[in-house]
Amino acid sequence: TPAVEVVMCGHATLASGHFVLSSDPDRERVRFRTRKAGTLEVARAGGSYELALPAWVPSPKPLPDIIAGLGINSAVETLWHEHRYALIVLETADQVRALTPDFRALAAGGDLLTIATAPGDDTDIISRAFAPGGGIDEDPVTGSAHAVAVPYWAKRLGRDQFTAYQASARGGYLDCRLDG
Repeated sequence: TPAVEVVMCGHATLASGHFVLSSDPDRERVRFRTRKAGTLEVARAGGSYELALPAWVPSPKPLPDIIAGLGINSAVETLWHEHRYALIVLETADQVRALTPDFRALAAGGDLLTIATAPGDDTDIISRAFAPGGGIDEDPVTGSAHAVAVPYWAKRLGRDQFTAYQASARGGYLDCRLDG
């Protein structure tokens, strides 16, 4: 990120995979060994790519400072993963879209990724991701956020495949699958 070294960066891994796979049309996949996130893999998938990330299961934890920094009074659930990922579950997609975070307040927590999520309206889930302590107020589409959100939503939805939309200004659609 612009300010700190992060545990995992999905879009940089995807971009690196694109470069390697574009340079060698016979190669179907490329693996990257990382210090903290294990092995990440980018593979061809039709006309696009699949990015395999670890499944980081978050645990319930009260996060009152993050709730306040998001400018909300409460959440359905607040969860935490040790790699400094906060998963804040809201009731509706409209609540996720309407968030107006206090980026200074969120940055006071240091280098952490705050993921606000809810059931989607035109996708199964919706999210937004904020990392002002890492120099990114709102990330457009965050692969690593889904390493935490996918295990949570797979259990809650009762299925291993679903669609997601990250509702940043740019926005992005993702097909998610929990694979093992």
